[in-house]
Amino acid sequence: MLYVTEKAVYFYSPFNHKTIFGHGTKIKIPYGIIRLVKKETTLLIFPNAIRFVLTNREELLFASFVSRDTCYSLILRQFAIAGHSKAAIESLEDKSTFKSREKQWKEEQKK
Repeated sequence: MLYVTEKAVYFYSPFNHKTIFGHGTKIKIPYGIIRLVKKETTLLIFPNAIRFVLTNREELLFASFVSRDTCYSLILRQFAIAGHSKAAIESLEDKSTFKSREKQWKEEQKK
């Protein structure tokens, strides 16, 4: 499961890479270390993944999203609100819409 908060993106799975069941896997990705967020496809045809490129060049790919585009928009929204507008702009395919989105997000946050 992927959790999007005001300060970071968190991932949790009850499974881990060593044993199928165990202590599980927990990953915290603070917005400050995210360089880029990209929509991805799996198996070349399923548009259901999101890739995080971190400042240390590490990449994390999360797949099997039922509603990838909604989650992607939420991540970029929180990313911009957290003060990382430049990286959020670089993540958007259509950069021209970012300024209007950013203004809308900030107004919604004030409410």
